[in-house]
Amino acid sequence: MCKSLLFPCCVMALAAATTPTTHAGPMVAITEHMTRDTHLSSNNIYVVRGEIHVRTGVRLSIGNGTTLLIHNGDFHTPAGNITGKSALIFDTGSRLAAQTLTVRACDERMRVATHADNAGVFFLGSASIAEKDRVSSVYATRASQFRATRILVSYLGHRDPPMPPGEVSAEGGTGAADDATAPVGTAGPVAADDGIRTASEIREEQADDIDALSVIGVTAGEWQVGEIRSEFSGDDGIDIENSDFTLKRLTVVAPTEDGINITSSRVSIAESLSVDMATDDPADDRDAFDMEYDDGQAFLRLLRGCAVRIKGVFGDEMTLISDDLPQPDGNGDTPYAFDGVLHRGQTFIYIAADEGAE
Repeated sequence: MCKSLLFPCCVMALAAATTPTTHAGPMVAITEHMTRDTHLSSNNIYVVRGEIHVRTGVRLSIGNGTTLLIHNGDFHTPAGNITGKSALIFDTGSRLAAQTLTVRACDERMRVATHADNAGVFFLGSASIAEKDRVSSVYATRASQFRATRILVSYLGHRDPPMPPGEVSAEGGTGAADDATAPVGTAGPVAADDGIRTASEIREEQADDIDALSVIGVTAGEWQVGEIRSEFSGDDGIDIENSDFTLKRLTVVAPTEDGINITSSRVSIAESLSVDMATDDPADDRDAFDMEYDDGQAFLRLLRGCAVRIKGVFGDEMTLISDDLPQPDGNGDTPYAFDGVLHRGQTFIYIAADEGAE
């Protein structure tokens, strides 16, 4: 599959023309969905151009220490792109086999970028039908399987774009009059439940902020990833929905929005949790923890002996049960800091049903 996916002639041209500032090795562009088992070698640097899916039943194996670059900017290829950006999406029933995998953003010259303008990485399980950012997991008998020692991501996802002058957003901002109507990727009108969507509404739908790493509908049996580190996300550092699994280590550094977003999921951390928001100003509206109760309880469990470091605003409406961590002041919307080890027992962070329900 690699040979049909990664066009050799294009690869040679890229390798001769561009070399990222912090890596060495041939550059290989990934421009088509993976429909057969594929291996990515650590001898190359791979550039994801467009919204690339690892299809159901396909195994993607990745050599230890391999770097993937996700191209920043708008991409509407391959056909059916629903995020409007470059992304790597593991469909329900797909498989990942890796040790240490690094995923970073890159610019139009294939250089490592220090800003996030892509759609990140999605892992879709088979536990439930769930959706975020118009990317959906499906309930299926063929389970997904994600295995890696550690996954390191930086500058993935993207923030909300600025509104064009005068344009009116769905939330009611200002905006230029825009009465043209069109479906995603076309110029004609499109029907919606309440009539015709305008072009501005469609742009908002495609351009809405996207988290660095999204885990949707994944069970413990599908998830054997030991460590995740997410740095400088364009939105939340990691978003977990309708899932139930354990990580050994989780680190989030300086996301644009919240650190860890958990919706209707149960997540356990065994060895270490570090969330550094790089700000503790409540006016920034960025919380270390954000949870939602849509289809069931959402909570984060930290096991006894876990090393914990939290710096930033804890999170509105969070409930903390712990003999080790101090309670947040007020409503959880004030600066919070802790650096230590859970000696006395487990810690639970969760949101009550009446607080998290929409």
